[in-house]
Amino acid sequence: MPDLSLDAFPKNSTGHELADLVFVHGIGGHPLKTWQPKNFNQSGFWPEWVAADLPIYRVWSVGYPAAKTMWDKRGSFSLPKRATSLLVNLDAKHLGERPIVFITHSLGGLVVKQLLRVAQDSSEPRLQRFVKNTLGIIFIATPHLGADIATVADRLRIVARPSDALADLKKSGPYLDDLKHWFSAQATKHGWRILAFREGRSVKYGFKAVEDGSADPGISGVRPIDIDADHISICQPETRTSAIYEDTKAFLEELGKKLEPARIETRAVGGDVQIVYEQKPDYPFVDLSICNRGSAKIAVTELRVVKGASIKDEHGSERCLTGPKMKLEFSLRGSHNGRWRRTLRDSVCKLESSECDTFQLQLTSENTLNLVDIDVEFISANSAIAQRYLPIELLIIHSPVSTFNSETEVDSGTISIVKRSDALRALLNRVKLNLWQNRSYAECSNLYPLLMRGAAFVARENLLINWEMLRSIFEGKWEWGPILASFSDFAVENEVPSSIIEYMRMAMRNPTTISGLGFWDTECFSATILSNLMKLRRNSQGNPELTDSAEYLEILDKTLFLPDTENIYSVALACYREIAHRAFTKIHGRGSVEFMIMSLQVQPHDAIAYHELLYDIVNEGTILTRGFQKKIPDLPEVQFNEGKILAFWLNWWEEREGQSLYKSVGWRRHSPRLTSALQAYQTRERTEIETFLCHEDALVRWAAARNRNIAVRHREILTRDSSAIVRLTLARDEHTDLDALAVLSDDESSAVRRWVANHPKLNRRLAEKFVEDESMEVRAFLARNSSCPRDLIERLAQSDVEDVAQSARRQLEVPGK
Repeated sequence: MPDLSLDAFPKNSTGHELADLVFVHGIGGHPLKTWQPKNFNQSGFWPEWVAADLPIYRVWSVGYPAAKTMWDKRGSFSLPKRATSLLVNLDAKHLGERPIVFITHSLGGLVVKQLLRVAQDSSEPRLQRFVKNTLGIIFIATPHLGADIATVADRLRIVARPSDALADLKKSGPYLDDLKHWFSAQATKHGWRILAFREGRSVKYGFKAVEDGSADPGISGVRPIDIDADHISICQPETRTSAIYEDTKAFLEELGKKLEPARIETRAVGGDVQIVYEQKPDYPFVDLSICNRGSAKIAVTELRVVKGASIKDEHGSERCLTGPKMKLEFSLRGSHNGRWRRTLRDSVCKLESSECDTFQLQLTSENTLNLVDIDVEFISANSAIAQRYLPIELLIIHSPVSTFNSETEVDSGTISIVKRSDALRALLNRVKLNLWQNRSYAECSNLYPLLMRGAAFVARENLLINWEMLRSIFEGKWEWGPILASFSDFAVENEVPSSIIEYMRMAMRNPTTISGLGFWDTECFSATILSNLMKLRRNSQGNPELTDSAEYLEILDKTLFLPDTENIYSVALACYREIAHRAFTKIHGRGSVEFMIMSLQVQPHDAIAYHELLYDIVNEGTILTRGFQKKIPDLPEVQFNEGKILAFWLNWWEEREGQSLYKSVGWRRHSPRLTSALQAYQTRERTEIETFLCHEDALVRWAAARNRNIAVRHREILTRDSSAIVRLTLARDEHTDLDALAVLSDDESSAVRRWVANHPKLNRRLAEKFVEDESMEVRAFLARNSSCPRDLIERLAQSDVEDVAQSARRQLEVPGK
């Protein structure tokens, strides 16, 4: 068997499984034959029995190279390589995305232990999830400390040529001992349930392949169960009444109780249940029927009403909606057996085959256009597993509309039923859906934005395929922000492929991506996505404060950014970082002060945000009474006074730097960019400055450019920097020499040239060059420079450009000019 293989039982999924169960064979094993008894017949073998008896598990049997000797054509390789290869292949088949259990024989147990170790040490979240999602492991005759047969074979290497697989089982090896201790600690930490069996009979050579002590996994409270079989037949039970199968089945049933009810498979139209809507709902009521189309009795346990998107509507100059935003309320009444009752999460109804029950849904909205999704959870008499039915339709609810000039003229609101496929087609092709005949609603131009903001609910039937289509069309465009926010909303309450979660996680560490996501009204999409990702992280981690803290530090470090040459930066990015900062400081309080002040030195262009945060952290805002508040009483007025803000907090910190109260957060190991930029900004060693000026990160070079200890040779390097903001910093520095200014006078950026034109060291030769500059702004800056010769100012005063001429005339009015 040269390659890895994976067999499923049954071949096709039933759609009801909640977890995966993987059989892993040992040395010389086979994905099927290892588990089949000698008298294998049509009665089957235990992978098939488990699949039939416990349908909550999707059963798999894996095959991999594990030859006994090097003469074996099937090949083999060492335990770490084998485990890594198996891990990657299981991930490629999407195993590990939900709870998983392993049944292992012999070497297979060591492979799974090593697989989990590789997963834990991996930097890839999709591989790490194997550790989190592993429920339990069954070890069958696994030599946790090695086996005598491997030791003998190792001594006879010249004759037998034992393979690497057999060598891995060598008794008393330090590698297996270390693996055993690691696994024991991790099983306790992660709550893995363990069941172990050991062989009770010897193989034909007169000794047990795995001694009793080696078959013990070393887990507190776990004692191996003796089975009356040898090393080969122990994993080949002949009937369902075999001791090993009965014990395994009971163990798996107990594990099944840990599976979360939220892990419910979504089924599209064509299942046992169907929702039928009236064709013309009368706002705010929707009449619907839940029908049992299957042959077995069902119990409908939940009718879930989900607000997939809610946006404020606009009708241009003639129509508008007033009042509070984002309000959508609903209630439900059922009419089973002729009695109306209000219901939602309790047992909604029980339906015989071909029976229907009617309901009335009341949806009330204000000032909004809403996308509402409905699904049904039910249990069939044929299965104990909850299933979820997904209707083919969505609801679009438009609030009542009043005229712009008179709130007494009101159109009463409308509800439309839209096929999910039609909504998806409209979204992908950017086409308009004509839903409303009434003129008031026909003017609505926001249906397309609504579909974007609810894209995940529109696309949920084939989520991953539709995600890839949406991404290929909209990624990098303005629509991508609301679409990505929708998928993050959806992920909080529903199962989403890990590739989508990982994409969002990486996107939220890229300043360019964040800046491009934008915002609508009061919603910043990047902030919505961050909030949802942190909710998902908390659901999967044991200590939310510690994991959140490290996550926020990593986010803040990767999104450190440079302003452009106009000191302008993305509002979306600034909003995103402020939310991350506030969440971080909420965890650590005053302990985050050092981190904030160090960040302020690296991000002075965002000084007002840091100022307000520090103001809130330190003694609830009273800190500014010590002189600073008198100079700057109104915080919004100092947003461009970054120098004053930075000087104040540096002076404040100088007095308190030794107080551990303000620096209890170990932020440096999670903030490599901030640490490097801070060192570049603060160092007094000129050789270090020169090194930082050649750093690959423009943030670090910009910090070095603002270092007060830069020399002439440093300025020469800065004139050639690829970042315009770095060259601009040099042009604004009053200590910059004329040679550097002469180089910058030819800079491709007009922002750099205009600051050279306004420099106090400007000489006549440079001024004459700027009089004819193609940029009006450069000439205007020159006209304001008191160092510019009077005759050149007079020439500028004759300019056809009013701003240039006016600036020059004002300069001529200065006494002595």
